[in-house]
Amino acid sequence: MSSKVFDYIIIGSGASGLQLALAMLRDTHFDDKMIGIIEKRTKFTNDKTWCYWETGQGLYDNIIHKSWNKGVFKAFGETIPLNLAEYRYKMIRSIDFYTYAKGEIKNASNIQWIEDEITKTQENQDAVQLRGKHKTYSAKHIFDSRLPENYKPKDSINILQHFKGWFIKTEENVFNPDTFCMMDYDITDHEKTCFIYVLPFTKNKALVEFTYFSREQVNEETYEHYIKSYLKEKLNLTQYQIYEEEKGVIPMSSHPFYKHHRPKITKIGTSGGWVKASTGYSFKNAERNSIKIINNIKEGKSPHHHLYDKRFKHYDKMFLDVLYNHNEYGQTLFYKMYKYNDISQIFKFLDEQTKPLGEVKMMLTMTSFYFI
Repeated sequence: MSSKVFDYIIIGSGASGLQLALAMLRDTHFDDKMIGIIEKRTKFTNDKTWCYWETGQGLYDNIIHKSWNKGVFKAFGETIPLNLAEYRYKMIRSIDFYTYAKGEIKNASNIQWIEDEITKTQENQDAVQLRGKHKTYSAKHIFDSRLPENYKPKDSINILQHFKGWFIKTEENVFNPDTFCMMDYDITDHEKTCFIYVLPFTKNKALVEFTYFSREQVNEETYEHYIKSYLKEKLNLTQYQIYEEEKGVIPMSSHPFYKHHRPKITKIGTSGGWVKASTGYSFKNAERNSIKIINNIKEGKSPHHHLYDKRFKHYDKMFLDVLYNHNEYGQTLFYKMYKYNDISQIFKFLDEQTKPLGEVKMMLTMTSFYFI
């Protein structure tokens, strides 16, 4: 069986794999490079929504479903306004991103879409050999989004961000489409870090989601109970139409994913540690890391050179440690962060774009016995 030969192969067509492929398409350096995308089954459903914040014009503004420049945070009976200033909080539906990305890839002569499942990977001196269920493949470098089998060793802190959301439509105008709700702890499962998250699209349409940051998942009835309680108690709603649902589980881990890189294999996406361990956000990280990979290749460096910052990995680990061992403290932790820090500074901190002095000041606002 002869192998199909590529310069680069991307395994997986999620947000990370597709953003990397799009970054290669945008750079003329890759015009003469053959790129393969291998996916065991093509995604073409709206299986999730991605949210992120950024300033100015973004790469994907043409497919944004909705954006906001004002938000609120609610805890302990207090509503804290979030004026995003130069930032906007943006939402993309996965189906819109998949459609856009696949349209761009379809028109590219140097990218081939392959439906296959890789069963074996062998790294040689000059290339990586991949065996799939249907064919074999060869490439100078592989970008692999598959999770390593041992990504939860005992020396890592692992919790889950798990959630269920309802896209609802109401007869009455009950939502403010100009203001999203980052976290609302007024309806909560006691002794756990969990909250309501609201993205309003119009005055009578919104995504209402109940989210946990905890060790274990709960049954679907639990999420639905708290969503119903929020709609009834906070919005006085008993009649509404659920026109779509979403649910998901995002790993939040201190695991050193970078240790799974190999000279000719770069782990990407969740497998590469691209999910921000303390928040679960990943879409914008995929964009930034794709650009770093492109620049590394052009500069003759390893594609995974300096894709992470040890200082911020340490901050994430501190955050996870508190939530893992004192999950009931999460509401207080986030309340202090949003109460005593400007939202623009919080965004810069979470984007890992702050300086040590600013980081110390922010940490001091959240300092507690648990952090010490």
